[in-house]
Amino acid sequence: MARVYEPDAAGLAEWQEFIDTLPPDGKAKASAMRFPPWELLLLRSSGHRVLPYSYADDGTLSVVVLGRYNLISFERRVFGIEPDDLEPCDLPAEGEVLGVTMSPQQQLDYINQQRKKNGLKPLMALKPENDE
Repeated sequence: MARVYEPDAAGLAEWQEFIDTLPPDGKAKASAMRFPPWELLLLRSSGHRVLPYSYADDGTLSVVVLGRYNLISFERRVFGIEPDDLEPCDLPAEGEVLGVTMSPQQQLDYINQQRKKNGLKPLMALKPENDE
């Protein structure tokens, strides 16, 4: 099992404060206690390494899929993940190919292609980096 960072005492205290705000008998609390945000997890159904992002009242999680732990087309947040589809995992092996393969424009083009297939309007074009 890999931790992507070691929480310090202040971070652990903040995490406990967050846990204490959740309903005591709720599924969100159980998921949060089982999957703290510093632990890397394997999403079995996709084979991606993910990090917890948020915890829903129905017990599901939102996770982030990042290029620093996977070789992916684009980074994303995925919601509705069942806790039983997650398991602790190790960091990527040394030398493993990682990263994001699509440029920001390619990502937007892909998303708009999928939106069109589903009868949705396209997202706006990307702003050039030098615009403010």
